[in-house]
Amino acid sequence: MVFWAFGKRGVTIEVLVNSTEVAAEPNEAYSKVIDSISSWWPKDLSLHPGEAPSFAVVNEHKVGGVVFEKWGDIEDGALWGHIISIKRGEWFELAGPMGLKGPPSGIVEFLFEKASIGTQIKINHIGPFRDADHRDGVNASWQKIMKTLDALF
Repeated sequence: MVFWAFGKRGVTIEVLVNSTEVAAEPNEAYSKVIDSISSWWPKDLSLHPGEAPSFAVVNEHKVGGVVFEKWGDIEDGALWGHIISIKRGEWFELAGPMGLKGPPSGIVEFLFEKASIGTQIKINHIGPFRDADHRDGVNASWQKIMKTLDALF
């Protein structure tokens, strides 16, 4: 992990790394994870403060585009981030708050690498965290996502 502290209260910049191996080729794994994110993303990890009539993750699939949560048919939602880099079948990178409340923002990398049983999916969250509790809470969410991905394949 990398640590930088700045500001009065001190914020650390850390890299959270979570990974899993799935029985699928990298292009298939990428498509299932990135192109179909709305179908598998855990609804309880939404930032929506209450029950939404519907929930979707919208991915504009282009550099400079955005990924965001959409709540219902109206324009309510939460920005996850701007897409900063894509190489289909290999990586997808976002810069932004990932729907998290509060000032922290960061970079999230979804990496897809050939592995013994198919593909290793690695998610790196590079970002400032207010304190250890905040970091641990974000990392617990990523661990839940990894379990969801295991079940998807």
